[in-house]
Amino acid sequence: QLRTPTLIIHGGADPLVPVRAAHHLAEVIPGARMQIIDRMGHDLPAWAIPQLVDLMVEQARAEPTPG
Repeated sequence: QLRTPTLIIHGGADPLVPVRAAHHLAEVIPGARMQIIDRMGHDLPAWAIPQLVDLMVEQARAEPTPG
């Protein structure tokens, strides 16, 4: 069972993996947070890097999920 803070980041325009897959992961991983990045596909575009860094730093500072 995962007790590590979990952040699911998914591209809202991903043509390969549907957004519903990210929603499913967020439902089955206790305490998971999910962030959908509009306009991002399956790749990592340069314009999204600052937002991703901010999300990851925030997540790294998160408290572990109780349990």
